[in-house]
Amino acid sequence: MAAPAEAAAAAALSQPEAAAGSAASAVVLPERLQRREAERQQGVERQRQKKEAQVVKEEQSEFFLAALAREREAVEALLAAGALEEAAARLQALQKLLTDSVRFLAPYEVRQGQEAVARLQGELVARREQLQPKKKFAFRALKKEAAPGSAPRPAEPAPPDLAAPDPDLAEGESGGPPLCGFSGARDEELELGAAELLQRDVLLSELRGCRVRLRGNPNTLRVRDCSGCTVLCGPVSTSVLVDGCSDCLLAMACQQLRTHRTHDCRVYVQVTSRAVIEACSDVSFAPYSWSYPGIERDFESSGLDRNRNNWNLVDDFDWLATDKPSPNWSLIPEQERMALLKVKFNQKKRVKLAQGLWLMNWFSVFAGILVFSMGLFLKIELRKRSEVMDNSESHFVPNSLILMGILSCAFNGFAGKICYDSLDPAKFAKWKPLLKPYLALCCVFNMLIFFVALICFLMRGSLESTLAQGLKNGMKFYRDTDTPGRCFMKKTIDMLQIEFKCCGNNGYKDWFEIQWISNRYLDFSSKEVKDRIKSNVDGRYLVDGVPFSCCNPSSPRPCIQYQVTNNSAHYSYDYQTEELNLWRRGCREALLNYYSGMMSSMGAVILLVWLFEMSVMVGLRLLHTSLESIANPEDPECESEGWVLENSLKDTFKSALENLKKLGKFNQVEAGAEGAEGEEGGKTPAITTVS
Repeated sequence: MAAPAEAAAAAALSQPEAAAGSAASAVVLPERLQRREAERQQGVERQRQKKEAQVVKEEQSEFFLAALAREREAVEALLAAGALEEAAARLQALQKLLTDSVRFLAPYEVRQGQEAVARLQGELVARREQLQPKKKFAFRALKKEAAPGSAPRPAEPAPPDLAAPDPDLAEGESGGPPLCGFSGARDEELELGAAELLQRDVLLSELRGCRVRLRGNPNTLRVRDCSGCTVLCGPVSTSVLVDGCSDCLLAMACQQLRTHRTHDCRVYVQVTSRAVIEACSDVSFAPYSWSYPGIERDFESSGLDRNRNNWNLVDDFDWLATDKPSPNWSLIPEQERMALLKVKFNQKKRVKLAQGLWLMNWFSVFAGILVFSMGLFLKIELRKRSEVMDNSESHFVPNSLILMGILSCAFNGFAGKICYDSLDPAKFAKWKPLLKPYLALCCVFNMLIFFVALICFLMRGSLESTLAQGLKNGMKFYRDTDTPGRCFMKKTIDMLQIEFKCCGNNGYKDWFEIQWISNRYLDFSSKEVKDRIKSNVDGRYLVDGVPFSCCNPSSPRPCIQYQVTNNSAHYSYDYQTEELNLWRRGCREALLNYYSGMMSSMGAVILLVWLFEMSVMVGLRLLHTSLESIANPEDPECESEGWVLENSLKDTFKSALENLKKLGKFNQVEAGAEGAEGEEGGKTPAITTVS
């Protein structure tokens, strides 16, 4: 009984120990899981902190909006206090902040910031006008001269108050008058220099067909309601606004570009933020490529980064789709961009270019003498054989060569004088106004030379028909040795056949079809003569013979010129198998090869002359533009830039067509325009200039 009792007690003691062991293992397992969960949470927290550490506080829209509100209040307070310089500095810093923040802001936030900055700029300009003393400001009107016999114009009304706000001003413009700019001009060359533009606000408005060059660093630029204009501007410190323009070419560098209500324009831009367009169509963009002496200095004063250009990043507020590009703007293909063959020059290079062009022009004079001589020689050769050419034969080619030779001597002699005088600025000044018309004439002259060269190669067809008809008529008159005015034809054709070793028009059988023996030398009492005359309806004496001049003296057999097709009339003779001792080639082919070869050689020479003339014209254009772009004429040693075409080929061709249209309308009275001017109170276009 004792043993079972002890076993039961031992079992009872072992049960609590087992329960305690399982409880201990149950406690250890949750602690391990909790430790792993804690480590995971710590890792997630570390990743979050690392990610937050990588986000710069300044690159948050909340920070930008707060900074915008803060700076706006500060600028408004400074404007109210009259601290304009400090307000301008803070406004420029705000503009830079907006430019740097564009990459992480939403489009509506960018637009909000641009509107705020533009409004503050307008308030700054208006406040300046209020606090600073009024400057003398006036419009200079370009009045048209009255036509003879026309009624005098009524007196012009006084101009409206310039300080009054314009309700039609575009977004961001102030109501005060512009400090400088141009307005209302037509077909003018307008230009402002660095001293006139430095940190000033520029307005170009209502220009038509003008070319504007702004070489300097303005503070802002506004281009309004312009059509058919070319506007080239240096670096702008802050913003550029283009509003209501059409068919224009614009080139500018700026911090901010806004384009409103603009159509069919080409914009060459360097912008540090993203360009903005609204209500626009057919606007194309390309990188800013205009250059002029001193542009690097203007970039430094403007504060723009020359290496930063977002010219191809454009926000269209009228196109919200992100998966498709906007149809309202595009990029200009590289081959259609402006400034063709731009070259930098210093004084040494300009002198070498002028000296080389002077020498090339005199070589071109000798080339012109050569062209004149070729035309004279060709004319003499055609005159020598005019009897065997049709009356419709024209001396267009030799006359054109003679004319081109004379013009080449005149043009290149004049160009040589210009190149020689270009070494002296005082002498070159008198030629400067004539260079553009002269280059235009040179372009037309070179086109004419190329056309004449092509005509030399393409005249074979008309020459062939002329010779065919002329030779046919000449062979008919071969027998008329007693007829006044035709008695020389026999000698002419005989000498022609002997010289060119030919026979007939197309061949010796052409003589079988005509009566080439004069009736004076025919015995009409002979039965043979009568039978031959009666054998054809025309009553002509036709024989199978040829004139003596068709005989080939190199043939070993005596010449058989009569009864050529009669084998029985000659001993050991077969005209079908044996080679005849007559010239087989027709005179038309012989003359055609002679003149065609001559004109082809002349055409090749004229093409070489054309290439040489083109190189001279290109060099003269480079010399002209390099001298014209000198920033300081009093310093001849300064650098400059030359180019062949300031715009692309497409724009240049378009501009040339417009100029031709203007020349065509030069003597026409535009009644509609005159009536519109009368309705506006007799106002004439005015150009606003620097006050």
